[in-house]
Amino acid sequence: MACTNNAVCDGCRASVSLILIYGPFDKLILNTEANIIADNHYYQGQNYITEEVSLPYQALSYDLSLNVNLNLQAKVSVCLQGELPPELHFTLYHGYKLKNVTDADGHALDFRQVGDHITVLSPDNKQDTLIFTYSGSSPRFLCNYQCISLPGFFAYYPRVGFRNLYFNDINFPSFAPQIESEEMDFTVRVKSFLPVFCNLHEVASGEFTGRANGISLVSGLLAETNIDGHKIVYPFLDPENDQIALQTNAGMEDSELNSLAPGKALLFHNSISSSPYEQFAEFSDHYCVDTLAGLPFYQEEVKVPIQKSDLYRVYDRLQKDEKLFYVSLNIMLPENLDDLSLLSSAQKVQIKIAEHVDKFGIEPVKKLVAEYLYDDNDHRTLNEFFSSLSELEEPKQTPNYLPYYKRGLQYLLDDYHADPTSFELLKYQYMELASDPDFAGEILTSDLYLLFVGKIEEIGEEQLLQKCDQYLGDVQDQRSAKEFLREMD
Repeated sequence: MACTNNAVCDGCRASVSLILIYGPFDKLILNTEANIIADNHYYQGQNYITEEVSLPYQALSYDLSLNVNLNLQAKVSVCLQGELPPELHFTLYHGYKLKNVTDADGHALDFRQVGDHITVLSPDNKQDTLIFTYSGSSPRFLCNYQCISLPGFFAYYPRVGFRNLYFNDINFPSFAPQIESEEMDFTVRVKSFLPVFCNLHEVASGEFTGRANGISLVSGLLAETNIDGHKIVYPFLDPENDQIALQTNAGMEDSELNSLAPGKALLFHNSISSSPYEQFAEFSDHYCVDTLAGLPFYQEEVKVPIQKSDLYRVYDRLQKDEKLFYVSLNIMLPENLDDLSLLSSAQKVQIKIAEHVDKFGIEPVKKLVAEYLYDDNDHRTLNEFFSSLSELEEPKQTPNYLPYYKRGLQYLLDDYHADPTSFELLKYQYMELASDPDFAGEILTSDLYLLFVGKIEEIGEEQLLQKCDQYLGDVQDQRSAKEFLREMD
């Protein structure tokens, strides 16, 4: 139980400017009709829509009455402002099934619910208050009588406009955070078996009110403490949070929490995803996270919209470690540069960036990429962005770069000339793998460094280095480094 007096009690301080709430980690009631990868399957192959980022109407306020038992039962009133067309569009996670939609007087309105999208028919264009009644669940964001884990970036209440809720990248599937650009008034009443924590001010048991650009709700086996005036509620069964207890008396100095803005609530929810966009979200009055580890990194990455995340990670790698950018690129390049079908979207983006750097130089490309990434009003797709990037004026003097598909080998040779003994472990690994070619054949022929040390064993160091120099200097030889090493006699 939290301290209620103005004195320091058990290391807790009564002045609270930041709330840290961590979602439940007890044995959970799961949706038996789904599992944590159900969303990946559901969204597989679905086309992204053109999101409605500018509509003549917006949400002015929300009033939510939530009943939590085996699942979520909700009655949500949305007050709209602006010009109301005959059809009003909303987005609500498809696991919540609409029972009805009415106006403020209780008159039923026709609606269509298709996937995550709802269309409400407003024939006289005067329904500025809509009441949605629905129930259901999500396998990822649990809500039942044992726990609540409803982060504010998840569409568990209707959001204005048609939106893409899920980003189904093959290597990076994630819910796209739904964070509103403006604050609005909220009133939330939650009927639950367990105490509920929210970023809004609690005016009565289970009732919250305030202004924010999103509402997060959590409940479960939680403990509460205070650190430097920051209220923290976290799962006391999770050993990773021992540092929270240790910091109670020591304060936040040198803590991951020190990177967060003062005065904002911090709610921990029970994420089942490795996506930073589900592990960290920032709202006007609170943060929603699932771990203390890596908070500064997540803070930086999620500044970029999820649709641009592939480009961000490529750009970040190029900015921080140009050598790693090209070595990793050469490792993952296929032998045939014309066949990129097996590469992930992020790998294809990395190749496109490398191609443009080869053509226009690194600084002009980095400048335009940064402008695109951090412009919230730039809603171009990656393909549209790369089309405009191709219109850059070519420099009068061609950049003095090796082609991107050769530069990884050049970095490898630089390392080898600087310290040949550093490759001894690689040679040992190669010999181990070569003893079982049926098992390790693909590894031996796909890893640039193993290919290199393998060729040392086959033709000798002197001849290999001579052939590498010839390959790097031959502008007519457009084979990838791996293809060159594989085909070497």
